[in-house]
Parts: sequence; structure tokens; C-alpha cells
Amino acid sequence: MRFWKYLWKPLNVRIQILLIFSIILTFTYFIVYSFCKSMGFAEMWQNWMEAFLAIATIILAFLIGYNEKRQDWENTLPKRLNACFDYNGEAIFTVENAPLAGTDDIRQWGQQIGKQMNNNQFLSFNGFRIEGPEILTDENKNYKMQYKLTVWLQEKPDEASKVWKYNDDGKLLV
Repeated sequence: MRFWKYLWKPLNVRIQILLIFSIILTFTYFIVYSFCKSMGFAEMWQNWMEAFLAIATIILAFLIGYNEKRQDWENTLPKRLNACFDYNGEAIFTVENAPLAGTDDIRQWGQQIGKQMNNNQFLSFNGFRIEGPEILTDENKNYKMQYKLTVWLQEKPDEASKVWKYNDDGKLLV
């Protein structure tokens, strides 16, 4: 069952609804067509269904094109990372708006920033959670893709709590 959930998940809700509707309509077509054929008005049903399927195909093509363009637009957005290093419910280190090259390096980049915040000492951790993406906009209508990384530390670092902030150009404000 996991494969089907994996296969189904990336489809947009509109495409899922249209796909389910098309499958139901296809089964209905064959059932009603066979019934109508025996009753003598199969040609009328076939002409109506042909027009409907043509329109549904055009709508599906537009929805697929829209989703492709939206994904292209989302891929061009600048990516930012908020990271929180948590020890027993206390935020030890916090990073806001760190520039992110891609989604593949969220954990590594977060760990590297945490190490820098801890005076280049490695941090031992139990686990982490990546949340997002979330599309955010600022007051100038600039969009960005925001990710959040939470790292649960095994031991509390010697450093006091720190917060690092980056501006939109990727420069550290501290």
C-alpha cells in the first residue's frame, strides 16, 4: 500500500478529482452504453459522451500545464532555512532565514551552522525533523520557499543560547 500512497501523493488534488471522475465516467459509459444499445438510443448517448470526453480532455491538459508551470515557479523561488537546536524543550541555538542552495542539503547545512554557533565543536544529537516547504511573501511581495529544521541535542552545549539571523541577501546579521 505504501507504493500507491507514494505514487498518489504528488498529484494535485484537482488532478486526483478529475482522474477519479474520469474513471467513474468511463465505467458508467460502458454500463450505460450497453444498456442504451439494447434500448435503441445508443447513438445519442455516444454523441453526448464523445463531446463530454473531448471537453474533459482539454480541461485535464490545462490542469496538467498549470501544475507544471507552478512547480517550475516554485523551483525558481529562493530557499531559506530556519533551524532550531533543541535540548529538553529549550531552544539552545536558533537560525533564521539562512540561505539554502537546495533541499538536499537541509540537514547538512543546518548541522554546519550549528557547529559554527558552537565554536566549531560538533553537536551530538538524537534526531531531527525537516518541515516544509512553505511559500512565504514579504511586504514587497517577494516570495520565498521556507524550510524548518529542528535538531534534538543529546547534551547541552557550553555556549549560552544564540540567535543568528540572515537578511534576504544571505548576509549574517547576528
